Amino acid sequence: MWKAVQHTVERGSGLAYDEACCALVDLSEAYSLHASRKQFKKELSKFMAGHTRRKALIQRLVKAGIWVESV
Repeated sequence: MWKAVQHTVERGSGLAYDEACCALVDLSEAYSLHASRKQFKKELSKFMAGHTRRKALIQRLVKAGIWVESV
């Protein structure tokens, strides 16, 4: 699933970011049910390491409540 989200984000459009955000919210919920929130945050941090310049994506994730924007 992480690779699918990666490919979606690489499209670089607003629609792609919306799709990626929805997929990441779904992943967050799945981790909460089947693994742990801590594990999801760890995986999300690794994923986001390559996307720190994608401000529109970050804004969507912050709004969804699954990412905290660093200052």
